[in-house]
Amino acid sequence: MGHKKFRFGAALTALWLLWGSVFLALKVLMTAMPPFLTSIRFIIAGALLLLLAVLLAKQRPTIRQFVNAGIVGALFIFGGQGGMVAGEQYLSSGMTGLIVSTLPIWVTLLEWAIFDKRPLAGVSFGLFLSFAGIGLLLILSSIQQHISILGILILLGATLCSAAGTLFLRKTSQPGVIYGTSVQMIVGGLFVEMISIGMGEYRQFRWETMSVENYIAFGYLQAITIIGFLLFTWLQSVSISTTLPNTYAYVSPVVAILLGGAILGETITFAILSSVVIILAGVVFIVMSSNNRTKNLEG
Repeated sequence: MGHKKFRFGAALTALWLLWGSVFLALKVLMTAMPPFLTSIRFIIAGALLLLLAVLLAKQRPTIRQFVNAGIVGALFIFGGQGGMVAGEQYLSSGMTGLIVSTLPIWVTLLEWAIFDKRPLAGVSFGLFLSFAGIGLLLILSSIQQHISILGILILLGATLCSAAGTLFLRKTSQPGVIYGTSVQMIVGGLFVEMISIGMGEYRQFRWETMSVENYIAFGYLQAITIIGFLLFTWLQSVSISTTLPNTYAYVSPVVAILLGGAILGETITFAILSSVVIILAGVVFIVMSSNNRTKNLEG
């Protein structure tokens, strides 16, 4: 049991750190590559994973399972990730991460509204604390500096799509971790690239205009796209609580803020630091309350 809990904890921690760095890498990449075109990484990663699944899988999934995975991809990658890169054009990487961090709240509310599943008291308090931290940051930041309302609305819509995709992933039959992740990426990535083509991004972009930093960011995003989505799909498959795997949305913004300040020189104010402390306190309550409901993991 101890080894299984360690595996779960290590995977969740890795997800926190990896997806926290996505916002920084995207910000660097988008200095040379149009925003929606950056989602080509999902198609590349999905194709590689699909090849791996075909080689390793002993049993092929059903058509229904493929369709379910495609719907998750449309919601989580097209709606969620596509919306995120659209919104990040108007906001800093740290602010983008903080707005995206409302994901567990939407998941909990949707699960309550659709499936009448009330959250545990500790989880509710953790969600309240984390949401209060986000609200504090947005209020203080709006007083101190201009914040794009359009960017906020786009990101909130993207987060709601991701929440719906998360619930659909858990409530439907999926074709296994590798097969499912590959189909999600290919379907979602293709939808985003259709937007990119429609906006003429391919005609505007030239690979030779990319700097070394841009290529490093692209390669890094490619790697963590594969690793991160595999970890997330696995965590959702072995955790009874939908909230616990989704705590990445609270911790990742903290990582995004620290990296944005250290590497991009984005301002880290006292309001931001105060909000981070409150958000992390909420995460502690969520993790502690959800821990007892985690499945016995298979060795």
